[in-house]
Amino acid sequence: MKDPGTGVYLLRPGKRGEVHLTFTYTFPTARSAMTVQPVLVSTQAGLLRDVFARYGAVMFAGLVLVIGGILVMGMGALVRTLARQGTALLFLGAFTALTGIWGISNCDLAPLLWHNERFWYVASYLSFFALLLPLVLFLEYSIPFRASALFAALRWALLVLLPVTILLQAAGLVMFSKSARLYQILLPLTVLACTAGVVTEAVRYWNRFARMLSLGMGLLLAATAMELARYVTSTRYDSSIFFLGGTCAFCVYMCLVGALEIRNSWAAAERQKAQEQELSLLRIQVQEEKKHQKTLLAHESIPVIQ
Repeated sequence: MKDPGTGVYLLRPGKRGEVHLTFTYTFPTARSAMTVQPVLVSTQAGLLRDVFARYGAVMFAGLVLVIGGILVMGMGALVRTLARQGTALLFLGAFTALTGIWGISNCDLAPLLWHNERFWYVASYLSFFALLLPLVLFLEYSIPFRASALFAALRWALLVLLPVTILLQAAGLVMFSKSARLYQILLPLTVLACTAGVVTEAVRYWNRFARMLSLGMGLLLAATAMELARYVTSTRYDSSIFFLGGTCAFCVYMCLVGALEIRNSWAAAERQKAQEQELSLLRIQVQEEKKHQKTLLAHESIPVIQ
């Protein structure tokens, strides 16, 4: 929801006393407006303290989401061989990690730690454009929606939009900064549609797992609404802390729900396995009894010689 901080620099004057600095701004051709940030004057330690105080929480939240998303994807890859929920965990981890990458690349602390403007620019926009797709896939793999055609249409729209956006940027026709306006509208609408779909399945069709997911989707929707309200009302928007925090809460809750569901599935599989073993033993016992009865009948049919 904000342009990535593609460049933050600490300038050291070459002499003491009064220093005159001249900044030349080249107006970008792909933009209709440009925001000029004020120059901060202090010692190097003071400047670093100011930057970390402003953006340290956002950077930390982004790192937590990236690490957590990778761990969730790893768990999903392990669980996938045992239960269907493993695939859903893969998509949940991808959504969490992409949100974390978006948060880090939008943070002005990132280019201060590593000066690579092109990387932060591409990482910021691509992660923002791609994070909706794994969210939709996660819900599709978790809940058998009655309105599956609507979710399939949304999935295909997101799948088509991503490469089209990249091609338009590569061709120089539509920059990422302009394509982001579409996704700024698409993101809250997608979260709202997903929440409505989950709540409908929970209330109207009394889906047990949908009832469990409703709280998580409510947390994500509330965080999205708070972030959108802050973005619209703030004159200086410099972080996405509400959405990052909401995504973190969403991921933690979904992992707890997924762990509970996987445990139930594992217990059900163990019960079924035990029942199959008992049935197999009963079959063996019946066969042995039949053999025993045949043996008794054979002995009874043998004539006794006086």
